Parts: sequence; C-alpha cells; structure tokens
Amino acid sequence: MADAGRQHAILYFWGSAFERQWQQDEAIIPGFWGPLPTATARLEPYAGDEASDLCPTHPPPTPPGVTFACAGVGHPDQRAAQYFDRGRMESILLDYTKGGPKDVLTNGLLTVELTNGQVQTGDNRFEQRAPAQLSIAGDPGNDGPTYADLAGLPTRDTDTGTTRLPYAFTRNRQWEHAQVSPQTIAPQMLTYVRMGDPGGRYDQNVLTAFAEVIHLLPNGLAAVGWPIAPVFFLQAPINGAPTTLIAQAFERRVLTYNPGSVPECRVASGAIGSDYYTWRYGLSDSMRYGPPPIVVPTPPIASNGQAPTPTATMSGG
Repeated sequence: MADAGRQHAILYFWGSAFERQWQQDEAIIPGFWGPLPTATARLEPYAGDEASDLCPTHPPPTPPGVTFACAGVGHPDQRAAQYFDRGRMESILLDYTKGGPKDVLTNGLLTVELTNGQVQTGDNRFEQRAPAQLSIAGDPGNDGPTYADLAGLPTRDTDTGTTRLPYAFTRNRQWEHAQVSPQTIAPQMLTYVRMGDPGGRYDQNVLTAFAEVIHLLPNGLAAVGWPIAPVFFLQAPINGAPTTLIAQAFERRVLTYNPGSVPECRVASGAIGSDYYTWRYGLSDSMRYGPPPIVVPTPPIASNGQAPTPTATMSGG
C-alpha cells in the first residue's frame, strides 16, 4: 500500500543488529526490506522488555571529532522497533549501559496480527482490534482479498498443490479451490515443498519459488515465517494493469509470484510493514518516517564553571 503525507526521513538504523540484517538480506535480494529513508523507528509497548534510547549506527555527516550521543536510558516494558516498507525489525533489549544480552533481534509477526486483529504487547498479552481491511497485493485500495480475508483459509492444508489446485478468491469474497489454472500460470510453476512448524499449528505445501527465497537468506525463516495459509491465485491491478499472481501468506510476510516479471523479480514481498503501520498507527501518524528523539543527559558543569563541549544530538522533528 502506498504511503502519503511524508513528513521527514530517517537516515540511520536503530542499532547494529538492524543494520546487519538489512544489509545482509538486501545484498542477496535487493528490495527485500525496502529503502531506509521510508523506515520508521519508534518505541512500542511490550511487557517484560526494556529498550534504550536510539543509538544510531549511521548518522548524517558531522564535523570531525563530533559523535552522536547514545544516552542508554532504559524504557521498561517497551521494545525498539524499526518499520520498513516490507517488514518490521524489533529488539527486546538495546541498552548499552547494562550487562546482559544486546541486539537480540526478531522480526514481527505482521501477517498474523493483521489477519486476526491481535496486536501483541507482551509474550502473553494482546490488544484486540478489527482485522485489517487492506488489500494484500497490487495497487492500494483494489477490491482483491484483504489481510482480514486470509482468516478464511485453512492453517493446515496439504491437499492444495497435490490433489487440488490452489485457492482462488471469488467475486462473493469467498475462497474456493480453482477449477483450472489461469492461462498465464504454466504447470511447471506449480511445484511445492511441504513446510510445517514444529508445534504443528501450520502445515502447508509451499510454492517452490517461495521456499527457495526462504532458504536463500541466512535467516530466511525468521524473516518470512512459517506458512499460515495454502497457495492461492490472485487477480490484482499493478500500476493499473490487471495481473495474475500466485500468492501465499506466511507469519511475517505475504509472498507473490508474478510470471510476467523478469525471472529475478518474479517473487516479491508486499508492503506489509507499511500496511501494518497504517493499520496500527494511522496514515497521518506524526512519527511516521522518523525516529524518536535521542535523550541526552544534562552535561555536568566543569570546575571552571563552563559546560563541556556537547556532543551532537538528533531529534525526530
């Protein structure tokens, strides 16, 4: 979904773990996360976690000898999050002044939350909202399936892809197995790999092209998640042109396969990070495309009565 009302741009990552994953994944699959200037960094409530203030890894150019401050002020029951167009990175502890784990990185279960409407605010704490009525692929506002519609697909289905064709979304906004494949979908595109989580909640035949993306990335399963729905055919406008896609929902992303694209671009990840942010915070949220301020403690007064030379700071304005 396209974003509107950009106010400012963030030019750095929240912490080194975020930067490492972004650079690592983007080097293998360009555009997997999306550009840094459209990212949003913020603190979010999460019971039991603690985050520190922003510690930028790549601030804008500064004069020689000037550093950017990292206060290390703890924020109990919050976590650091950075939203990109196609996903969210989150850290359970980014406090550089205390012992213990640092840069413990996870990626948000965005598809799950958008589908069931439950915003997770702790390991066993959730805030119930209405599931997201945002289209999962194609141009913004099209009448194709939404994240909320994904709830109509089974979480365990090993028939699809073996004895039955993928699902299709009908004009009555229902899911039914397709009777025939769309003309643009060649039979050799419909090969599958079975995947299921260790707990047995999900069990699906995953499109081989999607499984290859997951295995191509060093932490692909952590970035994409387990498959929460079977493969389905999707009709969606892309830049106004009707387009047939193969799609599948995973815990953290929805992947699509466009047979009309050049081979290296056929598998794509939707703008789920942007969609989730819009659903949770609103399109005109004042923190969108920017970081929270860095809080720097007041410097002590030297014996000569003068404050030491301050370090540079950055705010989210």
